[in-house]
Amino acid sequence: MNERIAEKLKESILTGRSMHGYLITGAKSASVSLAEECASLLLFGYEAVDKLILSPDYFRLDGGAKVDDIRSIRRELQTRTYSGDNRAIVIENAHLLNDNANNAMLKMLEEPPAGTYFFLTGDELRMLPTIRSRLNIIRLGQMSIDDIKARLIALGGDERTAEECAYKSAGEASVAVALMTDEAISKQRICAIKTVLTALGGGLDFSSTKELCESRNSALDSIHFMLSVCHDIIAIKAVGNADKDLCNQDYSTELHRIAGGIPLNAITGVIDALSLAQKRLTPAARPQQILDKMLIEIAIAVRETASR
Repeated sequence: MNERIAEKLKESILTGRSMHGYLITGAKSASVSLAEECASLLLFGYEAVDKLILSPDYFRLDGGAKVDDIRSIRRELQTRTYSGDNRAIVIENAHLLNDNANNAMLKMLEEPPAGTYFFLTGDELRMLPTIRSRLNIIRLGQMSIDDIKARLIALGGDERTAEECAYKSAGEASVAVALMTDEAISKQRICAIKTVLTALGGGLDFSSTKELCESRNSALDSIHFMLSVCHDIIAIKAVGNADKDLCNQDYSTELHRIAGGIPLNAITGVIDALSLAQKRLTPAARPQQILDKMLIEIAIAVRETASR
C-alpha cells in the first residue's frame, strides 16, 4: 500500500479538509482497511476500527447489497446523528453494485447531508462514470510480490512458502495469508484453476462447482483464482515466455498450451463472464447456480471465437 497517500488522506480527515466521497482502489485488503481507519477517525477522532460495529453512525455494505439496503441508509441519513456530528458509510467491492443499487447510490452522492462521508472500495474501471465523477479517487496500487512475501515471512512463513503464496495470491495479501495458513483455501484454488482450465479448453465440468461454492465468499475467492488464470494467459500471449511473472507458475505447462490455442478476444469474453458472475453473487443468490451459468458462458465465449 502507498503509505504516503494513506497518511495524507488521514491527515485531511483529522484537519477537517476531507471530501464527502472517496473511491479507494488497490489491493482489496489494504483498501478496505484504509476505509475503515478513515471512518473511525471521522466518528471517534482516532483509529479504533474495532469500535465501528458498535456505532449507529457507521454503515457497512458490500457490492452484493440490494437497492433496499441503499435506500434504508438514505432514509437514515435524513435523521440526526446519534453521537457527534458525522456519519461514515463504507461500501466494499462497490463495482459489483447492480443497476438499481447504483442509481440509489448516485442519489445519495448527489445530495449528501452535512457530516456524511462515503468510502467506496473496488475496481475503478468497473465503476459507473457517474459514480466515479462524484468521488475523490485514492489509488493505493497493488502490493508487490516482495511486499506480500515480507508480510508472510513476518507471520512465520519460510521464504520459499512465502514466495509461492505471494505469487498464487495474484497480488492480494489477504489471499496470500489464507493460502499459507489454511489448507482448504489451497485446495479450493486448485479446484478453481482446474475448472476454468477445462472451460477454457472448451469443456464443461459441473462436478466441481459444489466444492467451489460452500459460501458466497468461497465462490468469490474461486472467481479471483480463475481471473488470475486469465491474466496469466494474457501475459503469456503478450510477452511469450513469462513464467517468472505468472501467478500460477505451478500450472505453466497448461497455461502455455491454452495460450497458444485461444485468441485474445476469447479471453476477454471469459473475463467478462467471470466479472458478471461476481455481480450476480449477491447475498441472496445461489452460488452454485451462478457458477454453473458462468461456466456455460465461458464455454460459449471460447467456442464462438473458435468458430469465426
